[in-house]
Amino acid sequence: MPAVCSRILLIALLILASCAHMGSGSREVSLRLDLAEAYIANRKPQLAMQELMAIADRAEGLKRYHFDLGLAYFALDQVDDARKAFARTVELDPEYGEGWNNLGRVLEAQGKWEEAKAAYEKAIAILTYATPELAATNLARLLLRHGQADQAEAMARLAIRRNWLYTPGYLLLAQIQEGKGGLAAAQATLEEGLAANLNAVALKLALGENILRQGKTAEAKAQFHAIVKNHPGTPEAKVAQDYLDILPEGK
Repeated sequence: MPAVCSRILLIALLILASCAHMGSGSREVSLRLDLAEAYIANRKPQLAMQELMAIADRAEGLKRYHFDLGLAYFALDQVDDARKAFARTVELDPEYGEGWNNLGRVLEAQGKWEEAKAAYEKAIAILTYATPELAATNLARLLLRHGQADQAEAMARLAIRRNWLYTPGYLLLAQIQEGKGGLAAAQATLEEGLAANLNAVALKLALGENILRQGKTAEAKAQFHAIVKNHPGTPEAKVAQDYLDILPEGK
């Protein structure tokens, strides 16, 4: 049985025991939130919503409840309800960085890009936010889509500064640099990322593609061969093999 499913079953049994012995106390609320989060992680938002609705009258003042509710609504494509839930989350705790980050995601999905930008900036500015690289990367992508490549590059660099092991930050920065014509700069960024993440196969594939775009076919083929050899069965290995199948022999 998968680990998440085992956790769901355990929490469900604890809830039954809680209901039997404790009535509708705070422990049941906590356990139902645990169960809702397990369902969300297992991509079962409908079941998560059932648990959240069961404690709606007792969890109104909990930021965790509204955050989970926002995640469940967002997974169900109920974007406006998700926005309201995340807005309530940061109303309850204005220093909740992940709440601001997810509010930004929802606002972005609604096409409210200035409001999304402001939400991401709020998240990044919170010094206690444990994963600011997520908001910085989201903001970088948003800026890039709106033609603000220089500002996007600054945010991608910020994501890496906040977490030097964050692979998506290196990939995005390299993408931005390539889009501005900086193939060599992008190569340096990808190599920097690999120095921090020796087994980051996504970075290895991006580096191979970058080298290929620079016309260094032999080096690129060597990179693709290494990916196929060292990371068999991965999506990146399949793409690398596709490149090897179409690249000319002897170069």
